[in-house]
Amino acid sequence: WMNRQEFLSEAEEPETDKNTDLQECCASFSARLMAITIDVFLLSIVFWVGVLLGGYQAAQVVSDDFQLIYEVAVTAPLLLLAGPIFLSMTYFTILHSLGGRTIGKAIMGLCVIAVPGGHIGIGRSFLRWVGYQISALPLLAGFLWAVLDIRHRAWHDIIADSKVINDKIT
Repeated sequence: WMNRQEFLSEAEEPETDKNTDLQECCASFSARLMAITIDVFLLSIVFWVGVLLGGYQAAQVVSDDFQLIYEVAVTAPLLLLAGPIFLSMTYFTILHSLGGRTIGKAIMGLCVIAVPGGHIGIGRSFLRWVGYQISALPLLAGFLWAVLDIRHRAWHDIIADSKVINDKIT
């Protein structure tokens, strides 16, 4: 049989282990920063290749038609603004909902899960992307929040009730 002191010391140990496990399983800010940097780099390449190919095609079609030149001149800036928004929304929403990983997160061994645990669906993935926009608006304060939070959760994690964990693919 255990005495009271042994019982209390054993009861406290799992609590310490839980906090250690929490720190170990939650992805660090630096790993998350590297993952988003990889993702933004890849998305930038895809976007600019699309712009160059689209611009080349538009130049071939337009040539001497001044009405068409005007239409392209008016719509091109809108596409340059809407293109990255649509591309990032599609990329992050679909990849997070399919496996919890973007390419950057997969390279860094990270995975997005729901706070209660398990897979996040398309709705929560989209909400997480909306949270990205909110996190970015006040000088990236929502992203930097992950440095201060004990669970390394940024605003978009809190909004979507999700978290990023270390989860190397083996």
